[in-house]
Amino acid sequence: TLPYFYILDAVHAFILQNDTLIYGGDNFCGSTTPCNLRKYNIKTRSPINWNVTSPDYGSIRHIALSPDSAVLMYGGAHIGVSEEFIRGVNNKWGTLLYQIDLSSYWPSGHHSALLKGLKSVGDKMYAAGVFAHVLWHDDVFFKKGFFAFDARTGYIYPEDLGLDGNAYFLEAN
Repeated sequence: TLPYFYILDAVHAFILQNDTLIYGGDNFCGSTTPCNLRKYNIKTRSPINWNVTSPDYGSIRHIALSPDSAVLMYGGAHIGVSEEFIRGVNNKWGTLLYQIDLSSYWPSGHHSALLKGLKSVGDKMYAAGVFAHVLWHDDVFFKKGFFAFDARTGYIYPEDLGLDGNAYFLEAN
């Protein structure tokens, strides 16, 4: 058994960074502390006291790191609504650096978007899924099913694949 390993109702994503397991999933752990994104030292077999400063109690389904591991990106759904997001946080302190919201029906609201993939290639991050609009700061971008963004800042790159439909998976090397 793993002592003090925070058990989630379901783990949907994880990534290994040196001796640290970063994992996310559903938050049904009976705690008032955000528990859907956690860190665990596999070498010392102990949890790492780390929390994001702008928690969301929804489900985390995708995790990625910037090339220098300074930014931890995670994606999932806000609790209680069918709204998907990507957040970039300082990997050491958990402070929010940026948030990108996804929507299928903007400007009528953030509805029915699904993030299906989140991958990095160099300093660029790629996101794929069921969405038509990407919201970053006060800007709305038409990005059907796929877009690229800067891992450190969340800046949305202008390139567009011009997809007719949605992307249901993402592989990158």
